[in-house]
Order: sequence, then structure tokens, then C-alpha cells
Amino acid sequence: MTTMTASPVLTTIEQPPMIVRHARVADAPAIAALVSSWSDQGFTLRRSPGEVLAMIDRFVVVESSGAIIACACVEECGRHVGEVRSVAVAERAKGMGAGKAVLAGVVKAADAEGIKELYLLTKIPAWFERGGFCAVPIEEVPSWWVRERVLNAGRSLEGRSAMCRKVP
Repeated sequence: MTTMTASPVLTTIEQPPMIVRHARVADAPAIAALVSSWSDQGFTLRRSPGEVLAMIDRFVVVESSGAIIACACVEECGRHVGEVRSVAVAERAKGMGAGKAVLAGVVKAADAEGIKELYLLTKIPAWFERGGFCAVPIEEVPSWWVRERVLNAGRSLEGRSAMCRKVP
């Protein structure tokens, strides 16, 4: 009978490094595809490459091995207030910290723009809570944001949680 010797390490998985950066014009198709994959699941609004290109300077991306694996957009909505939109993480990047990295990148970008409060609507509040966002009763969300950024834009509050994060 043969006895196997236990090895303390079975395998080593080295995660490729991730780079968090502002999006570039060349990233627009990859961002649109990534957002569309989340849109197909009902988590975000679809963005065409042209729509992404029109607001490319508002996107933060996470890149790994030359591919965009996460993205998010921060849109300024008013004095010191912004909205986080188009958050998406590639299926293959889930659990690698890419979502956490892109949220941290958006907060840093918002801070650089002088934004002090970030709002968002989501169907997955627990995920955003891990990124420092807190659920906010809709009555406590600025009414102009709800009116202009949600209702007048044809979006719905149904099934979604409003969340806020103070920017340091």
C-alpha cells in the first residue's frame, strides 16, 4: 500500500495585478459591453458605445492583463452631489476585488471633483454596503435628485434601494 505525503501547498494561484484608472476613448466598446452584460440581468441601464464615449471622462475602470474587468461612472448632479451609475464587474473577475477597487476609484474621482455626497439606486444594496454606501430612506434623498435623475429620466424606484456615501 502506497501512502501519499501531504503537501502543505497544493497549488498557487497568482492573481494578475489590477490597475484602477480613468477610462480612455479606446475603452468605450469594452465598457459598453460590460455594462450591457449587467443590463441583461436587470442590474443597470444599457449604454451604447456612443453613450459611453460621450461621458468617457466620467468613467473609472479596473484593468487586468489588458482587459477592462470593472467599470463605474460618477455623474455630477448638482453642487457637491454625484450619482454612481453603470457599475459592472466582469463575471471572470468576481471575487477578485475588482468591484471594491472600482468603487474606491469612483469615490477618489468624486473627491477630486469636489463631490461630497454620492447617491445611487440599486437592486443589490448589500454589495454596495461593503463599498461604504448606506441605505437611505427615499424620503431622505434630495427630492430634486429623485425628480430629475430618476422619475424625469424614465427610471423607477420600484424594487430598488437608494444609497448614499459621504466622500471624505
